[in-house]
Amino acid sequence: MSAIQVLTAGAAVGSGLLAGVYGIFSIAVMPALDRVAPENGLRAMQQINDRIQNPLFFVVFMGTPLVAIAAAALGMARRAELGSPWVGWMLVAGSVLLIVGSLAITIVANVPRNDALAALDPAAAGSAAAWKTYMTDWTRWNHARAVLCLLATACFAVAALGE
Repeated sequence: MSAIQVLTAGAAVGSGLLAGVYGIFSIAVMPALDRVAPENGLRAMQQINDRIQNPLFFVVFMGTPLVAIAAAALGMARRAELGSPWVGWMLVAGSVLLIVGSLAITIVANVPRNDALAALDPAAAGSAAAWKTYMTDWTRWNHARAVLCLLATACFAVAALGE
């Protein structure tokens, strides 16, 4: 296997894993938390947000974009050598979708909401209303993360087929 094939496979697997994590939150975790008492849902999400910050998640969350960028750079540099001229461009498209879908949205939209949620006392007056707003806004942005990471995965898969 060539370096570009290894990098493309890594980008595809990592972005697929991120799409899966975000997708499961959108279709299962958040709806489940919305079915319990607001205090319990809020408390559970605080724990989830605390536990997700672990080395394994950070390797996938930060490592996948780095691998994708390396694949895109190599793909563009070696466009003429690849099986199809559009492979490099698919790697660039996948990288952009991944960076916007995972890193940018997480940093700009989800993390600030998580930080605000962490500061709440689940039993305090007003926390239930804050939780409902969080659920709506955070989940909307999470849907975007899942879709964009899935599209990135598709780009990497298409690029792999053209190599």
